[in-house]
Parts: sequence; C-alpha cells; structure tokens
Amino acid sequence: MRRALALVRGRPFAAIDPQRYAWAEPAVQEMVSAVADVAYELSTRRREAADYTGALWAAHQGLIAAEENELLHRQAFLAHHAAGDMGALREAAARLARINEGLGGGVDMEAETAQLLSTLLPRTAVTR
Repeated sequence: MRRALALVRGRPFAAIDPQRYAWAEPAVQEMVSAVADVAYELSTRRREAADYTGALWAAHQGLIAAEENELLHRQAFLAHHAAGDMGALREAAARLARINEGLGGGVDMEAETAQLLSTLLPRTAVTR
C-alpha cells in the first residue's frame, strides 16, 4: 500500500482539459476513490501501530488526490491528536475549513468531522 501511495502526485488527470475528456470523469472518480481507500486503510493501520508519522503520510498522500475527502482529514486529525501535536491538529482543521469554504461557494463540514473536532479540540469553536 505504501509503494502504491508513493506514486500519487495529484488528482488523476488533473492536467487534462475537463471539457475535452468529460467522458473520462467516471474513471477519474474511480481512481480517486481507490487512492482514498488505500490511504485510509494504511493510515488506520499505521495509527493503530502508533506510527503517527506513517499515519499522517498515508492520509496526506490520499489528500493529494482528494483534498476534500473528510474521511482522510479525520485520519489526519486523529494522528495529530494521538501524537500530541495540538498545533498541527488546529492547522489541519483550519485547512479543511478553507477547502470547504472554496467548494461551491462554501459547504458545511460533515457532522462526523465536526463532532470529532469538538471532541479532540473541545474549546475550539468549529464552524464551516
């Protein structure tokens, strides 16, 4: 899984003209989902083994392909928290807020993500 994630350089086919290759979007989405699934699995395994650096690396590799994937953001939040790096956790939460703000005029954070952040950072107000 690690070797596969090491190949991730960005969202698949990000450099192509989406108008010209609109027919490829289902394949792109399938690739993005596969990257996110592998990243989630490896991040979970590394966190459970107390390898927080490895867990963060796996989550971040997945986020390179799917920056809006809140499941992977939650993995990063959990790894930062387990490592005791509250500053990095706050910055990761702020990054997700910025990403969500840029999506279609702004979208709300998933309820599960907001709940996790309120648990991990109980004194921090979590908004959009």
